[in-house]
Amino acid sequence: MDEQAPIDVLLVNMPFSPTELPSTGLSLLAQCLREAGFRAKVDYPNLRLEQAIGESAYARLSRGWFAHILVGEWVFSRLLAPVGSAEIFADMIRRRFADQIWAGRQPELVERVIDRLPEVEAAAAELIDALVAKVGALRPRVVGFSSCFHQHVASLAAARRVKEAFPETLVVLGGSNCNGTMGLETFRHFPFLDAVVSGPGEIALLELVRHHLSGTAMPDMPGVYLRGPRRSTHEELVDLTESVAPEPLLDGLPLVDYDDYFDAFPTDGSRRVKLPIETSRGCWWGQKHHCVFCSENADSIKYRVKSSDRVIDEFRWLTERYPGCAIQATDEILDPRHIPTVMPELAKLPDKPSIYFSIKANIRKDELKTLVGAGTDSLQAGIESLDDDVLRGMRKGVTAIRNVQLLKWCRELGISMQWSILYGFPFERPQSYTDMAALLPLLTHLEPTKLIEVKLQRYSPLFREAARFGISDIRPDESYGHIYALSDAVLSDLAYWFSYRCERPVALHDYVAPLQEAAAQWRQAAGEAFLFFTDDGEHLAICDTRRVASCDFHLLEGPAREIYRACDAAQPAHAVCKQIAESFPDVDAARVQEILDGLVAHRLVMESGGLYLALAIELSTRSLPPMPVMARFVGARDAALRERQPRRMSVAAAA
Repeated sequence: MDEQAPIDVLLVNMPFSPTELPSTGLSLLAQCLREAGFRAKVDYPNLRLEQAIGESAYARLSRGWFAHILVGEWVFSRLLAPVGSAEIFADMIRRRFADQIWAGRQPELVERVIDRLPEVEAAAAELIDALVAKVGALRPRVVGFSSCFHQHVASLAAARRVKEAFPETLVVLGGSNCNGTMGLETFRHFPFLDAVVSGPGEIALLELVRHHLSGTAMPDMPGVYLRGPRRSTHEELVDLTESVAPEPLLDGLPLVDYDDYFDAFPTDGSRRVKLPIETSRGCWWGQKHHCVFCSENADSIKYRVKSSDRVIDEFRWLTERYPGCAIQATDEILDPRHIPTVMPELAKLPDKPSIYFSIKANIRKDELKTLVGAGTDSLQAGIESLDDDVLRGMRKGVTAIRNVQLLKWCRELGISMQWSILYGFPFERPQSYTDMAALLPLLTHLEPTKLIEVKLQRYSPLFREAARFGISDIRPDESYGHIYALSDAVLSDLAYWFSYRCERPVALHDYVAPLQEAAAQWRQAAGEAFLFFTDDGEHLAICDTRRVASCDFHLLEGPAREIYRACDAAQPAHAVCKQIAESFPDVDAARVQEILDGLVAHRLVMESGGLYLALAIELSTRSLPPMPVMARFVGARDAALRERQPRRMSVAAAA
């Protein structure tokens, strides 16, 4: 599309949305409009701001701790309706930063961020000026802004300027920050917005555009808050109630075009671009068991999924149109039915992409291998704890040992796992964190983790069922008071993040500190700790370079070898007995238990809840250690086999 040719609709992706991938929501809406005969374009001011302030500064404000306390939102609030002074806000940042358990590791970070804020604000002002100039050049009849996560205030600030400069332009806001009461309060208190869409926008926006361009009155539609000719009286606004916009069948949606993103941000290949793909909406697990911290509301959590044929078509479309790009599924959770139907077809693609999915942690190993065959090299599995009590309280539907099992298999198969340990739940026991701190040193050969304090989010069970969890004194996060000149009552309906009180037997940071330290040591050991084995059918040789290793080399033979292999997936002792019975009929349950106890004592096997899991990964081309480690291991193994007097682990002595 000609950059300066007049268009009907401009859809704007403001900061601080991610820059490493296009907006799938706006791109889909633009394609829906194009197929209906309208000229639509997606604009990416977020990319321009990142280029202005640098990738590192943008990343600090778009994700992580500074984003969660709304520092980026505050920057744009100075261009909307400033509240208080910059010094007061900076003092709040310093105070809250000092309270973080990890603050001592990066004491200079907070001042670096604060010192950059005036520069970021100046860049944000220039950004909005440039957007207004672009609207003047393109002359769209409708300008739509997205609001997801940390782009609400940026979109409001830009929307106000656009409306002031072009009063006849229909200004629309939509996105997850407009769901439910948040969208309703946004519409009530920011009169420069002509319409706010709560819920899916594919049908609602199309109708808004169609009626605005034809000059006809739009009939009432659920989820669409639209001002009348007199810009809605106060009484009309009070009478509005929450509703959700209608949603089309997912298979009927058009294939998404991301050309506008690449036009805005041409890449020379030095930066990896990920293309979003949507194969489902909602969460099939959360629909049955809503994880207590998850903020999906009752409408958005309902699981809707595209057919296998449609998903395959979308992958083909993206890989053919944008060869060489990675693909990131935006789904809350992968439909397990797509593993046997979609993945084998993706494995046949001539230009097989690198793929990211979100899955449930109790996936089978054969299913993981199928995902790898399709090109999957990165996963997020909701591994939010390694303690059974905490996981049970979260309603995760998985155990700690199954989470470790997945981490092991992913390392073995060459899959990068994105995960973290959440802490700060009102129901947790300090002992859980002591136990996890003791467990982490056994896992340093796997993908390391980080700790994140759980936040109280709107629509989550922790928020909706606060009394049940012993939560009281719920208030909008204090940052909102520095961003909006609105009453506490209004902020309570507008906010997404909240502070709260709950009784704890021990100060939170006191019992989490040892786990935080263990996680930090794990990250430091990354690339140095290895636990792997080779198996020639008779001898299972183990290399162990972890700091907690009892020995750097073990050789397992006979029943010990068979038992170790049986524990590749977590098993109870009686199941292990059954698995080795055919090969070793004379090995009884007592002997199996003795060998298992020895393996646990040498930290080669993890025991939890009566299940046993072998921790070493099987060596493959996907999990090769550095050459010096491999050379030492091969030398020790070959010497032991030649001498036939290996430094064999004495499981009897260890039991």
